[in-house]
Amino acid sequence: MQVFDAILPVLATALFLTGLGALLILLTQILRIARLSKREKKYRLTGWQSDARRAVLIVGALATIALGNVVFWTNRQLRLYTPTYPGTSVGMISVMKPDGTRNLPRLVLSTTDEQGKQAFEVFPVRDAMFRISGERIRWSNRLEGFGLTDFFKVTRLEFLPQDLAVEAGTTPFFVDVRQGSTGLFNGIRSWDEWLPFVTVDSLVSLPYQAQGEYSVQLYIDSTAIILR
Repeated sequence: MQVFDAILPVLATALFLTGLGALLILLTQILRIARLSKREKKYRLTGWQSDARRAVLIVGALATIALGNVVFWTNRQLRLYTPTYPGTSVGMISVMKPDGTRNLPRLVLSTTDEQGKQAFEVFPVRDAMFRISGERIRWSNRLEGFGLTDFFKVTRLEFLPQDLAVEAGTTPFFVDVRQGSTGLFNGIRSWDEWLPFVTVDSLVSLPYQAQGEYSVQLYIDSTAIILR
């Protein structure tokens, strides 16, 4: 289990229960006030139980519940990503030629899932070269205590002809990888100007040969996806 998957659900549960508890307390107080006589009610509404203060508390409780749900959702989305560390591979690409001359070569993408197990996806090679696209989410250093570091997810494979200059009019063949882009990435990208604690990047690799048989590790640097 990843660090974020152990901490974020606890945080989300605490936020949700805190907001729900506050709403229940406020509801109990409102019901009690409703049962008071007019004279007692007038006296009680002059203190901290004023309508304006109760309204603020209700809004705060609802916001806390909503925040808890957002944390739940973020944790679920991050399970599709792989935490990245300097010099550590985030996956492996293998190109294989099956037996038989009529069989297309196969490209195998191997990544580590949220449970630490190897996950494999196999794609038929449609052309002589391929290129990898992916999403990187970078969280602020202040959020490292919640297990939120850099995360990466391969989202798409693009198959290309051998000579891009000669066959410039050829339409590339795209394949989405493990659900393609996620709602988390798209949501952050829509609000990136208002979220100073997180940034998102779309990364792409150089074209690599899809001929022969070989295996390479997949790494993430500051600007691109590297195979070596």
